[in-house]
Amino acid sequence: MVFQNNLLMAAGGSAPDPITVSQTHSAGAGGAATQSFSSCDLGTAADNRKIVVCAFSGYGAPDNSGTPTIAGEDATWDGGGDSHGTDQSVHCAIFSANIASGTSGTITFPTRSTGGRYFGALIVYAVYGAGAAHAAATSNEDTPPPMSASIAIPAHGVLIG
Repeated sequence: MVFQNNLLMAAGGSAPDPITVSQTHSAGAGGAATQSFSSCDLGTAADNRKIVVCAFSGYGAPDNSGTPTIAGEDATWDGGGDSHGTDQSVHCAIFSANIASGTSGTITFPTRSTGGRYFGALIVYAVYGAGAAHAAATSNEDTPPPMSASIAIPAHGVLIG
């Protein structure tokens, strides 16, 4: 299976302190149109922590007409997702929320999966010291590798994709 992800999220800030990013959790599941992952590691609690989730869904896109949650808090779609895609490929999206407290929690996201064929997966990142999230779009071309894209990352920023 060839998987191609062209969803990226950049976050920037103006503070002189460095931004740190760590992957804290990854998981796969099936069984429901709304994917739910319990006991996800969210990293160390901090006032400047943003949790960023890369969500993947098979047989239908993560549904950006619904609301994802991180540790009981509503999250914001930062890129990707689809309110109508239901084909058999793997789709992906990125969402995030500022979550200052707690070291673990449940993460949920709705999908457009159909016909009882449900699959979901996620990768969780704890980002410390970043400003607001900015969706960064790239184009997807059906040409052989290598793929390339130009992405502008704000000063004092990071890229997750």
